[in-house]
Amino acid sequence: MKIQTDQEWFSTLFLTHYRTLLNIGALLLNNRSTAEDLVNETFLILWSKRARLRKHPDINGWLYITLKNLIYNETRLSKYQKETPLIYETDTSAYEEKAVSLSDLLPNGLSAQDRQILIMHFEQELSYEEMARELGISILACRTRLCRAKANYKKLSEKAKKL
Repeated sequence: MKIQTDQEWFSTLFLTHYRTLLNIGALLLNNRSTAEDLVNETFLILWSKRARLRKHPDINGWLYITLKNLIYNETRLSKYQKETPLIYETDTSAYEEKAVSLSDLLPNGLSAQDRQILIMHFEQELSYEEMARELGISILACRTRLCRAKANYKKLSEKAKKL
C-alpha cells in the first residue's frame, strides 16, 4: 500500500470535490465568482489544517460543512460589508459550531418537492439513478424535476434580491 504525501492527498480531494463544491456554492449564492472564492477558502483551510484533518473520519463531510459555514458567514456579513471588512477565521471549531444545513439556506417559496430534490443532489450527492429510485420516478423525470427546481430556486433568489 502506497502512502500518499500531503500534496497527493490534497490533490485527490481537490480534484474529487472542487466542481461539486463550486456548483453548490454557485447555486446557494447565485454568484459564481463569490462561490469560487469560498470554495478556494475551503481548500485553503483544509491545507492549513492538513496534519490534523488527514486523520479525520469524514473528510468529505468536513469539506461540505466548512463550505456551508463560509457561505453562511458570507451571506450574513454581506449585509454589513461596507461597515465591516469580510474576515474569516481559520479555526474549524468556529465553523462546526455554526453548522447550517442546505435546507436552511434555500428560499421559503420553494415547494417541498423542489427542496427535496435539491438537497438530494447537492447535499447528499446522490446520482440521478439513486434519486430516481428513492423518489420512485424515471431518471428522465428526475433530471427534469432537478432542472425545474434549480430554475425555481434561481427565480426566487433573484426576486429576494430585488426586495
